[in-house]
Amino acid sequence: MRTIKNKFMYASTLVLALSVTSCNDTKELDKGTLIIQFENLLDGEALKFEGTRYNRDQVDFQIAVLKYYISNVKFLDETGQVIYTEEESYHLLEETASRKDLAIELTELEVQEVSSIEFSIGIDPEKNLSLDNTGDLDPSNEMAWNWDTGYKFLLMEGEIFESEGTRKGMVYHIGGNENYKTIKKEVNTKIKAGTTTTIEIKAEVLSLFDAPHYININEVNVAMGGENASKIAENYANNFFSINTPN
Repeated sequence: MRTIKNKFMYASTLVLALSVTSCNDTKELDKGTLIIQFENLLDGEALKFEGTRYNRDQVDFQIAVLKYYISNVKFLDETGQVIYTEEESYHLLEETASRKDLAIELTELEVQEVSSIEFSIGIDPEKNLSLDNTGDLDPSNEMAWNWDTGYKFLLMEGEIFESEGTRKGMVYHIGGNENYKTIKKEVNTKIKAGTTTTIEIKAEVLSLFDAPHYININEVNVAMGGENASKIAENYANNFFSINTPN
C-alpha cells in the first residue's frame, strides 16, 4: 500500500514539475528581445580611429575615442503614451580602435507595437551628482568629473594637425545638467514573441559641429564647459542620431 502511495506521490510531483516547466517555457516564448544597435559615422561612412585622418576647417584631424551615455530608454505607442520604461537605464557606449561597445539589449519584453523610441544623451540630474554608482555609471569608467560636477555625457578625444609637424589636442567633454538632452525618434516596429528585433541608430560625428551651431574645430579644439559645450549639446540633440528601418 505504501509503495502504491509513494508511486502516486512521485507521479503527481513529476506532473506538477512538468507543468511548471511548460508554463515557464510558454512565458518565455511570449516575450521578445529588442537590440538597439548604434553605429558611429563620419561623413556617412563608418568612423575610423587612430591612423585615419579626416579633413575639416582646412586642417586634418584624427579621433582616438568616442564615448557617450544613452539613458532612460522608453517606448511609446502611436498616441504618444509610454508603454515601456527600462529600469536603471544607463548605458555607456564606447568606440576606439580596439574596442567597440555600441549595443543595448532589452530582454523579456511584452509583445507589442512600438511607434517611437525615446532616450536621453547624458545622465539625468538625480543620478548625475551622485558618483556612488556601479556598472556603466562606475566612476572608474573615466566618465566622471567629481561629485559636484557629475558625469561627462559625451567624450571625444583626438588630435588636430595644423601643419606638418604641428599638432594639438582635440578634447570635447560635454556634461552638466543643462546639456542633458532627450530625443524621440519614430521607429514603427513590433516586439515579437520568441524573436529578436533590431533597431539601427546612426550617429554622425560631423553633426556635432554643424547645426544649428557651426563650430570650427581648429578654432574650438577644446570644449569642457561653457558656451561651446552647450552648442555641441544642442547639436547632438538635433542632428546626431538617425534611425534605420528596423528588421
